[in-house]
Amino acid sequence: MSDPESFDAFYARTVRSVTGQMRALTGDAEDADQAVREAYARAFQQWYEVSGYRDAEGWVLDSARDIYRRAAGSPGGSGASSPWPGAAGSSTPGQPEAGRQQPGSWPGTASPGPGISALGGSPAGDGQLPGRDGPQAAFGGQGIPSNGSANNATSVLADQGGAEPAGPPWGPGGPPGRRGLLPSQLSSGKTLSSRKALTGTVAVIAVACLAVGGYLVFGRGSHRPGGTAAPRASATARAKPKAHMLPAGKIGGRAAIPWSLVGTGWTLAEVSSAQPTADGGPGNSGTSAIYLVDPKGGRYAIRSWPGGSTTLFAWSGNGAQALLRTPGSNSTTYSLLSLTTGQVTSMPLAADVTVVGFTRPLGLAILAVKVHGNRAELQRYNPSGTLQATIAKLARKATQPGWQPGSCGSDCGALSSPDGVTDIWGTTWNEMQLVSNLGGVIRRLRVPGSGKPPACAPLSWWNSQTVLANCASPGQPSAVSDRLWLVPVDGSTPTPLTSGSGVPSGADFNVTAAQANGTAYVTQTSFNQCPSSPSGPGGLDILQVQPGGGLSTVGVPGSTNTRNTVLDGVGSRLLVLAQTQCPGSYSLLWLDPGSSTGQTLLSAPSGELGVTAAVPYGTW
Repeated sequence: MSDPESFDAFYARTVRSVTGQMRALTGDAEDADQAVREAYARAFQQWYEVSGYRDAEGWVLDSARDIYRRAAGSPGGSGASSPWPGAAGSSTPGQPEAGRQQPGSWPGTASPGPGISALGGSPAGDGQLPGRDGPQAAFGGQGIPSNGSANNATSVLADQGGAEPAGPPWGPGGPPGRRGLLPSQLSSGKTLSSRKALTGTVAVIAVACLAVGGYLVFGRGSHRPGGTAAPRASATARAKPKAHMLPAGKIGGRAAIPWSLVGTGWTLAEVSSAQPTADGGPGNSGTSAIYLVDPKGGRYAIRSWPGGSTTLFAWSGNGAQALLRTPGSNSTTYSLLSLTTGQVTSMPLAADVTVVGFTRPLGLAILAVKVHGNRAELQRYNPSGTLQATIAKLARKATQPGWQPGSCGSDCGALSSPDGVTDIWGTTWNEMQLVSNLGGVIRRLRVPGSGKPPACAPLSWWNSQTVLANCASPGQPSAVSDRLWLVPVDGSTPTPLTSGSGVPSGADFNVTAAQANGTAYVTQTSFNQCPSSPSGPGGLDILQVQPGGGLSTVGVPGSTNTRNTVLDGVGSRLLVLAQTQCPGSYSLLWLDPGSSTGQTLLSAPSGELGVTAAVPYGTW
């Protein structure tokens, strides 16, 4: 039998037994079922090896027990060691997890990719944000997804990554509910257009999970079979304190994070106490720290380390992991940070591989672009840095400009679709493609007037079916100009969001965009900058897109209006990273452009860099 058929038969044969044993062992049907679901997902992802174990059913049961221990103990706890080869929590089947650092230690390597940073590189380079999710693709403030139905089994497997990162962000009572929202339901409760059929092995597991008598329950609120109820703890024993956010300005630790509330409006931010140099760059002293910031301004300390150039740039959809980058003389290195434990793990990758973000919907794997010879490859890696698949390839002809040998940097972008089944990718020297996460080009996404050859890179999801892309716009007004487009993934006609802009001096290049109350706001490079900064377009302006396509400058109260970046749009407000002092101090704040009022979330103390990078929830 083929592997998918073999797994399907194995699942049908063993699921009743494993689920029944887990319920009996734990007395907690809901969280036991969640652990069983994840254990079978891991078995499916490693079926080429698990299928050869003498007791594969025992491996699944032990994995489920390990997952449950992690959830029912402390968030991110390791639980007891597993006697089974390839048990949950090990990055290589049968072997200890490679590269795992002890809490408090900082690996010498970390990571690059998208994310919004106030510092480092040219403004145009900072603006290429592959992997950033737009505000319309977030989960509408419904909390971290916990796979609340059978449909979610398909979405989990769509990540096609290796083992899920250790330490899911669950409190002692188990995983938070999704309050009825599925991964296919985005902000405002709107549902994605249904796909006619799932492909390959993804469809097999979805059918298997639905077909076996309804016995396996997928998270809270799912149907349970009739008959004798599973043993449950008393209501008193299961009582949990009500989750709440910290008041504005208050600081708590990881244990204080209300994981069930984390969603749209939350931000992961990096803060530096270093004194800025005369040109606004980071000094060599000070301490860097990462905080989780709630929508009201309460903050939760995740990790800190002395100085250095390590930078935050992506956040997984399950809320549990963040990607970090550390630029080096020859290449950039990458790391994973666990938000539940503060633990950092190195990701050993080749120098010609550029990480662009997490897969969706949960962030079980990593998307990256490898550049070698005259070819770029879209690749997927598991969290330990092991190559899982080469998804697509783009060739470069000798006439194509913009090539950077050995690295992709800001010239490449890739986005996993909200359900994780497809990917969008492109480069500044080739047009975008919609590809299957299982491999193979579905269609080319053509944008008119984007050069010969065409050149487009995706920046973010504008809504569930449309990608915001930055495309070449030669001759409008200069040979190096670019333009922002809204590109439907179904291949229908793209719509320009802005006019062509950008001149050889480096001014007026598009960085990114977001929307609030249906109005688009763009960040562009400019000559507005602190007096002590070197001459040149070192500033960033936020501009409102007018109904006729014109642009008007948006002032940010409390800022110097020299280097401001729009990160996200939530309702009527914009999340902004703003320069609030010269020569280089940055704060994170909410801006209501309609009333020209702001609310500070993280402020920069006088003489300190402050917020050096920020990633809104929805970036993975």
